[in-house]
Amino acid sequence: MEKLTNHLGKFRCPKLDEHELELVNNLFFNDIVPDSKDPKIIGMIGMYHYINKKNVENAKKFLMSAVEQNDNISMCNLGCMYYSEFRDKETGIYYYEMASKAGNINAINRLSIIYGDRGDYENMKKYCMIGIESGNASSMNNYAWYCQYGLKNYTDMVKYYLKAIELGCSLAMINYAHYLCETRDITNAKKYYLMGLKNGGYVIENKLVRIVNCLDDSDELIITNTHVISEIKPMDYLFADYSKLRHLGKYCDNEKSNELAFRIGSYYRDKKDFINMKKYYLMVLKNGFNLPITMFEQLLEHLECDDVVHITNSWLLRDIKLNSDKLYNVKTYGLIKQYLDEKKIKNKVNSLLGALCEMPLVGSVETGTCEKCHENKIISNYSCDCKNDHVYCYKCFTQIRQCEICKYPY
Repeated sequence: MEKLTNHLGKFRCPKLDEHELELVNNLFFNDIVPDSKDPKIIGMIGMYHYINKKNVENAKKFLMSAVEQNDNISMCNLGCMYYSEFRDKETGIYYYEMASKAGNINAINRLSIIYGDRGDYENMKKYCMIGIESGNASSMNNYAWYCQYGLKNYTDMVKYYLKAIELGCSLAMINYAHYLCETRDITNAKKYYLMGLKNGGYVIENKLVRIVNCLDDSDELIITNTHVISEIKPMDYLFADYSKLRHLGKYCDNEKSNELAFRIGSYYRDKKDFINMKKYYLMVLKNGFNLPITMFEQLLEHLECDDVVHITNSWLLRDIKLNSDKLYNVKTYGLIKQYLDEKKIKNKVNSLLGALCEMPLVGSVETGTCEKCHENKIISNYSCDCKNDHVYCYKCFTQIRQCEICKYPY
């Protein structure tokens, strides 16, 4: 059902039983048009022609057929089509009102918003009250919102926000939190922000910064609406308390949150918490972006053999300051050597080897079977000086002081 709802977008889908849902899914996703006289299905055929086939005339034909059989979902969809798509607002309102008289709550709420935005608060209240009397939480939230920003009736605003919240309306939770934040009631604002986000609420980017700034170390931020994270603009973080961005850390593992991962990693870098710095800087690389050279060099210093590094742009490796005072140990070399080989960046291999100056360089670097763990891995660039030239992988090499076969000291 979720796939179908997403496909319809702003348009509405009727309640369907299992058989009807199968028919409608086959219609929209397999182009199998059912032979049905059910007005619900006929209305969906109309939406199929409009959304899938871009055939407006056929869409109107089927939707009007469903409307003539009193299908209020088709009335509401026709209202949306005329009002939002064709910009014929009066015809759109005509069908919305027809649907509202037939009891369609979506049309009722839509009319309350239309009249409220026009400043016609009498009709706004009329349609809100119809929805409120039926126990609809969205109607309560809509009326509270217009009480706050239009009527300036803060008593009714609080009353209806709280009623909607009791019914689980996440939008009311977020809207009420905005009001509390504006009135400097930060403790309760934080309570309703966290409640709203946990229940699927959506907030625009700058409001998320406001929420983050309210949080304490003991607070748990749970966001269930993925759009909240994916649509964050990097500049918004400039206005947030830098240290509090870590509350968003668990939502960094995607390419759209790269700026967030970078800023959190830098926060831990400043705190000398290099384990967490490494975690978020590796996310930045995995998400397909690069780090400033100085930060990449610092990341290299704290890598372990088991770390997985994703690098998508070779200039990051070409610009490493190999002649600096930093020593890149043999483990670090093992992590990036394979990337250098795969990208055929041969001009840096010898320079990089020269930077691994913990011991004299002996032998070449290649893939082979480790004498200690007996696995085929990238082997250390240091090999035994005996004629058998015993080799070890990077992980095992850091654990030994001499060749375990001929006892030749390293």
